[in-house]
Amino acid sequence: MGKHTVIVSTKLGKKFEAIHSEWLRLMNLDIANSGMSDIEVAEQMEALCDTSTEAVMNQTKIYTDIFQAKIDEINVKKRMNVLGLC
Repeated sequence: MGKHTVIVSTKLGKKFEAIHSEWLRLMNLDIANSGMSDIEVAEQMEALCDTSTEAVMNQTKIYTDIFQAKIDEINVKKRMNVLGLC
């Protein structure tokens, strides 16, 4: 693999690390003392899942261009009930 691929992967890895850190912060948040409602926390977690999904889609586009591949379909399922999965 070329340098371009490694750089792209590193950027994506850092983005996912930031998303995961924020997800864990929200999972461990003491909602009673945070000033946020359950709904606000859930909305933030949903937004993190959407950001994560968008990053995967963008990365897939980059790799298909690099490797001149064709992908017919990508399925993304949100599984917010499992820790760390969107």
